[in-house]
Amino acid sequence: MIEQAHRTWIELDRSAVTHNTQRLAGLLKPGVAHCAVVKANAYGHGLKEMVQLLSDQGIVFFGADSIDEAMQIREAAPRAEIIVLGYTISKRFHDVIRANVIQTIANEEQLATFNQMAAKAQTMGRISLKLETGTMRRGIDAKKLPRTLMTVKQQGSLELASVHSHFCDSESKKGEEFTFAQYNLFADLYKTIRAQGFDPRYVHISSSAATTLFPDLEGNVARFGIMNYGLWPSKEVKHRNQISPRGIELKPVLSWRTRIAQIKDIPPGTTIGYDRTFVSDRPMRIAVLPVGYYDGYRRTYRDGAEVLIHGQRCRVLGSICMNMMMVDVSQLPQVKRDDIATLLGRDGMHVITAEHLAEWGRTINYEATTQISPHLPRIIV
Repeated sequence: MIEQAHRTWIELDRSAVTHNTQRLAGLLKPGVAHCAVVKANAYGHGLKEMVQLLSDQGIVFFGADSIDEAMQIREAAPRAEIIVLGYTISKRFHDVIRANVIQTIANEEQLATFNQMAAKAQTMGRISLKLETGTMRRGIDAKKLPRTLMTVKQQGSLELASVHSHFCDSESKKGEEFTFAQYNLFADLYKTIRAQGFDPRYVHISSSAATTLFPDLEGNVARFGIMNYGLWPSKEVKHRNQISPRGIELKPVLSWRTRIAQIKDIPPGTTIGYDRTFVSDRPMRIAVLPVGYYDGYRRTYRDGAEVLIHGQRCRVLGSICMNMMMVDVSQLPQVKRDDIATLLGRDGMHVITAEHLAEWGRTINYEATTQISPHLPRIIV
């Protein structure tokens, strides 16, 4: 644990990124590119920091949700290939074109506007058609695809650089039949695209889970999201990976730490926090930590939640406040102000994982990390 001059901060483990990137490369067939999805502030890890770390490992293809994220990636990795997977309003297409990124298009109406802006800039506007295969988010329906392709042909400044879709249930065994059905539909739609004379450079549908469990369903790009960060898409994916001959081990990248702001000794019958949800039944020593739900430590974490101090598990007491929380340090007589508390990560023999936070908050590990506030400093260690 490295001493930091912050009251609350995030640590990103460079060696874990190296480890994970190498292991994920082992899952890919020859000729399949690793697209690192760094949307949502790199799943809460810090977009610029993770782009830097992944670039150092040779990753040159990144997936963003918005043009604003894409511009941050471009600043951190000037030569990277970038695809905007999310929605961009037409007024921002000039930023997409200027940044030379691939824009996902899922409706015909935007094609003409994108083409006009590309023509005005005297360049080709690079697009990816998002095909609807069953997730029912943004996507072009099979019936509308021929007309959409005709519209692309009619525009003189559009390059169909990419075609993609997304699985909706590839994390579970029960969804296997639907996953194959989605892939078969995607393959059929891709044949339609090729039959119209298009030859997109990137063809992709597989996410972290699908690439792990269904390697035969890859296109020529695998979009790794949560597994870049050493986390698993689901318990089932982790288990099925462990029993697979091609199974890999991942290492969590992120640790979340704060400092003790105050120590208090309280008598029995003392209420703690808003709504007085906790009442001490004995003399206790408590520590006040300067972190709360504004920072991303959710109010729902209070039931059963723990932090690590001096390598020991310390129970969270009462309701999480906006910028503070209280924990039980009765078993730590030597604890003092400014000592480090670990909210997520390892301290000594104990570890708190994103899955622990998800269990306490009745959510998933994706949400546990993406909700960590961007205002907290991210430190590469």
